[in-house]
Amino acid sequence: TLNSQRGAVNLVVNENENPPLTKYAFYEETTNKYLVFAGSGTATLTGTAPEWRTFGEWGGTDGVNIYGLQDNELYNFMGKADFEGMEPSGFGRGEPFVVTDRTAPTEGIMAATASADGSRIDLSWSLDWQDWRVSSTMMDPGYGQYVVSKAIADAALRVVSYVDNNRISAGKTGTTYTLNKGQTVDIPASEIYPETKLAGSGPFTAKSLGSDIGGSLVPEYFADTKFAVVVTRGASSVVIDVLAMEEGANVSVYTGASTLVGSVSGLGRLKSHQFILNVLKYDVVRVESNVKILAYYSNGGGSGDDFHPLAPLDTELFGVPASTLYIACTEDATSISVYPSDTTLGIASSLTCAKGEMKTIATSALGAGPAIRLVSNKAIAASGVNDGTGTDSEILMPGRFLANAFTLSHNADYVALAAREAGAEWTVYDSSNVEKSSGTFSGNGGAGYPGKA
Repeated sequence: TLNSQRGAVNLVVNENENPPLTKYAFYEETTNKYLVFAGSGTATLTGTAPEWRTFGEWGGTDGVNIYGLQDNELYNFMGKADFEGMEPSGFGRGEPFVVTDRTAPTEGIMAATASADGSRIDLSWSLDWQDWRVSSTMMDPGYGQYVVSKAIADAALRVVSYVDNNRISAGKTGTTYTLNKGQTVDIPASEIYPETKLAGSGPFTAKSLGSDIGGSLVPEYFADTKFAVVVTRGASSVVIDVLAMEEGANVSVYTGASTLVGSVSGLGRLKSHQFILNVLKYDVVRVESNVKILAYYSNGGGSGDDFHPLAPLDTELFGVPASTLYIACTEDATSISVYPSDTTLGIASSLTCAKGEMKTIATSALGAGPAIRLVSNKAIAASGVNDGTGTDSEILMPGRFLANAFTLSHNADYVALAAREAGAEWTVYDSSNVEKSSGTFSGNGGAGYPGKA
């Protein structure tokens, strides 16, 4: 397990069920070096051959801190075990890691500045080893995305970079891709498995190449303990895939107010589980865990597939839902205020619901409907379904995840955008960074109402 530490990366051996005298060695792909113990709980990437040590000799539950790594560099650590009296194992799955993911206690005062429209918060602070500034990080802060769905794991991935010299790894031995802005690469299914982490030194977008899937990967910042979704098709093939982001995940799946329809206990970090559910159309499905997990939803059948990540529950959601918006309520006495970008459409301004209930709002197909902002007193989830071109569904995004830049890894029939307010500007560029079109977000609702493009 790799953890962020001040000025270093901390590595802790996962013993699993190995015998106590098992010895371990670690290799890093980028440097082509082995981990060497340097004393006092530290290690360096300087070895040319495996250094075999027991769990205790690698620092036990405290692990070892690896120093001397380069900022903004992508590393891929892999380990193998030597059981006494047996041949050493091969290297296990790698865990790609970008050094700039690390965290540290602040020194002095952190400064926070909000933009005038509330759409962005800038944070800046100084450490003794680096000055930091975070401002509406585009796409994936930390640039880590995960394959949670087993269906995606059976298909190739297409990846597009948002920046030049972006080093991207799928975590298996031998392949790191370097992309410039707008460039794409297809990663074959042989390098993808459930639990794969895609890591990059810069932001990127990744999407399945499966002909019947087309699902995006799940960004690391979607990790949370509570999720929900409305089943919008017949319940013949409802699947929830989960991936534990911490040790000891106990995950339960409910419908309605409290009907348990599935559970799993003791999932290890980066271990996955698939629930195949016997539920009904229009059921509200809730996924709850004691520690942070990622979750994916799919509901196939003769009328098409809904296939998307589940975003964490939230009290503010944005999106441009297709045809029908379905809202999942997860607590009693939930009240929801509805803010459409076009106030002339007769959309209800408020809704109320109880735990396990769902509510709907009719909009328009092919992205022609309004942008919608939902604000609730208790956490909810929402998705639109049946856009008229492929019939897939898409989630509304929690307001805290809104960003100001996106890339498409595939051609699209259309792109619909929601902004915090009307009047904001948008621009579309091709893969060569040539401007193709631009405009402003429309809307007539005033303060609190979103803009739409």
